[in-house]
Amino acid sequence: MDYNNRFYLFDTEKNNYLYDNFTKEIYNIEKEVSEKFKEILEKNTDNFNLSDFPENSRQDIQNLINAKEKTVPTFRQKKCFITINVSNKCNLNCIYCYRKHENKSHLTKENLLEIVEFATTKYMPEAPEYIFSFGFTSEPLLDFQLLKDFDEIIADHEGFLFKHEDFIKISEKQLFEKLPIEIQEKYKSERCDKPGEIEDSYLKILNQILKNESLWNYWQIQKDEYVKSMIAFSNKLFKQKSAMANRILLNEQFEGLIKEPKVKYYTLFFYSNGTLLNQEHIDFIKGMYKTDFWISIDGPEYINNYSRNYANGKSSFNDVIKGIELLQKNNIKVNINSVITPKNINLLEIVDFFKSLKINSMNFQLVRSENLKFSKEILYEYLANFDKLLERVIDGIKNKDYFYINFLKPHYFFDALQNYYTKGFTTKRCDWGEKLSVNAEGELYHCESTVDLEQKIGTFRDNITYADIEDNKTVDQKEKCKNCFAKNLCGGTCYYYTLLTGNEINEIECIYRKEIIKKVFKFYATLMEMHELKSVMNIVTGKQEVNNFINENKKLPVNKKFILEQQKFDKLDGWFSGLSRAIFDSILSLQEKNSILGNCFEIGTWKGKSAIEIAKFLRENERLLLIDPLLENNKEEIFANLKDITGKDESFLQIYSGYSEEFDYYSEEKNYMKKTRFIHIDGCHVGESVYNDLVLAEKLLSKDGVIVVDDFFNIEYPQITEATYKYLSNNEFTLRLFLAGSNKAYLCRPNSYAFYYDFCISMLQKELLVRSYAMKIMKTSPIGDSLTISLKPFDAKADLPNGFQGFDWAQDKIEYIGYKK
Repeated sequence: MDYNNRFYLFDTEKNNYLYDNFTKEIYNIEKEVSEKFKEILEKNTDNFNLSDFPENSRQDIQNLINAKEKTVPTFRQKKCFITINVSNKCNLNCIYCYRKHENKSHLTKENLLEIVEFATTKYMPEAPEYIFSFGFTSEPLLDFQLLKDFDEIIADHEGFLFKHEDFIKISEKQLFEKLPIEIQEKYKSERCDKPGEIEDSYLKILNQILKNESLWNYWQIQKDEYVKSMIAFSNKLFKQKSAMANRILLNEQFEGLIKEPKVKYYTLFFYSNGTLLNQEHIDFIKGMYKTDFWISIDGPEYINNYSRNYANGKSSFNDVIKGIELLQKNNIKVNINSVITPKNINLLEIVDFFKSLKINSMNFQLVRSENLKFSKEILYEYLANFDKLLERVIDGIKNKDYFYINFLKPHYFFDALQNYYTKGFTTKRCDWGEKLSVNAEGELYHCESTVDLEQKIGTFRDNITYADIEDNKTVDQKEKCKNCFAKNLCGGTCYYYTLLTGNEINEIECIYRKEIIKKVFKFYATLMEMHELKSVMNIVTGKQEVNNFINENKKLPVNKKFILEQQKFDKLDGWFSGLSRAIFDSILSLQEKNSILGNCFEIGTWKGKSAIEIAKFLRENERLLLIDPLLENNKEEIFANLKDITGKDESFLQIYSGYSEEFDYYSEEKNYMKKTRFIHIDGCHVGESVYNDLVLAEKLLSKDGVIVVDDFFNIEYPQITEATYKYLSNNEFTLRLFLAGSNKAYLCRPNSYAFYYDFCISMLQKELLVRSYAMKIMKTSPIGDSLTISLKPFDAKADLPNGFQGFDWAQDKIEYIGYKK
């Protein structure tokens, strides 16, 4: 056993620590234990004589030595990532550039369409999202028309455009005729009313309107907060975002007449050297709803003039600064990517310069060029400067100033810090084997940096799948990496260097990454000593609004009314848990605050425990219809308890003593048709009955309403879960399952999904906490994979301190908006 590679010892000003690569944990150890460990590691011996250690530490050390190495699984991305270099054109001649200057190849709009078709039909047809990045050795704005072309291509593919089957109770022509007169007049000449051509003609026109018009200037977006924020940022959206906003608006305006769009999301990412930016580019960036934008610049003028000049040798610096100022003037936050060469290692000077420009955040990385190699001497000098920067970060934290955490968050240091904190360990340095790069000739490679260094995978016209590019170059397959203590935070060195030189690892990069991880451990321990770990990590993980959410929210006013009521509910007969009641109470309160009106409905009432909670929120002109074959026997008890707890009398209730399958909603209770805002299904637990109750509930549900299915995921009633999912599968455009918790499923209309989903993500945890229930919010896969949030009791020892749990491969990540954010 090579204990030098398994263990890493380090000290802060206050304590001694040990990191164990087997358990993946940092341990606070006594000074005497630390010194004994150092002796053993210096001797490079396998012999741990426990008698040499303090007696009170021997058992812990024995347990540590005997621990088995935790296996870190290798995950593959489910999203599709493709980088496209449409050309090799660039107006700069950076000293570290590796583009092929002599290659004049150029992709066309038709090629871009073929690449998208390749990605969606051959390469990764099941991906929930497609992310395309433009330009890795070129300046994308020199191919600005192709950027605009690509925006239209993804608008055509994303799923917001109409298809003939989207029209349920209205035709294409009828929808067109309901649009504002001004819009109709604009497209009048394109109409065709010949028999057999009408539908196609109007479908084409409607899709042109989706991409090119601003219907939000005529109708107001009611619910979708993402679309509202897009329009607030730019009233002139480009084609992709315009299609999204217009389609969502039309679905709100004509709910029930047209289907909800079936969407796979597309993202176009690009950054710039900043020299060419003009107002047309700015309008495009804003019209794509890019609230922040990345610019490449290396530092103050003398640094940038060393590395990033125009092709004719002239300085590009002033033009880049003008570009940055233009972005900021238009309320676009600027992020900076800086390349560190052996000539510019003064990090404090560089950071201060970008801070003075009011930059949003910055990343800096070591140059990767055979002509600009770091020597070990210069590397260690750079690392000493990195320590000075960390001292400034710590000094800020001492004064409750977290500016530098946000400012420097994109850097690898904070990636490693976050991965250790969330236990998001890795086996690979990057996404090699999980993404594709397309060069200007249409050839496919694993990485933009290895174009022409590795053998091409093929072209976008070949039948290549995601499985074909898998190439797991993990740390455990590298002799010099597999036993390293830092391996699962580092992932190894760049494969570009291996292809370039034939060596397994890049020694300079290995030293750099290992030293950064050592600094991560010390920084982490220092934060613990300062009692600032949670505050800082909430910023790093994007959850700065919460610490340990229970402690952070101690000052929230307790819902005393709910808690006092619960004492009465606990005395009632029935199986309606306090947690289920707290969720009902939170959702019904949300409807009340947002003036969501309508009657309520319950199938399976027994003695009214859940019915009383629902009835509590009824307004003067609203009623709760109860269906249960035993209601005639139990109604007096229900009336009495209703009066005692809510003060309401039986006039708020309508009684149907029978079975739900006998209920004729057409003739008996027309006031409930599409006017029911809260429905609770807790009747017969046979799967067929549950399915039929969902059919009935859907006919009654209002556009903003919620359906609750009892005993969902209850192991005693698997048929209920089966019936619910069968209904959703057979009726995918009618309901969405947005929440599962406390053995109940919560469903809503597709148009209301974003509204209820975001409430659950942003507010439900606090709403339950003030009602005395500490719950963890879980969304363990992307929205494209599953729409459902789940709830679980919060475990302060085992769970992340913010009370959230995201993807298995990135547990801090929670998606916030039903459509996209």
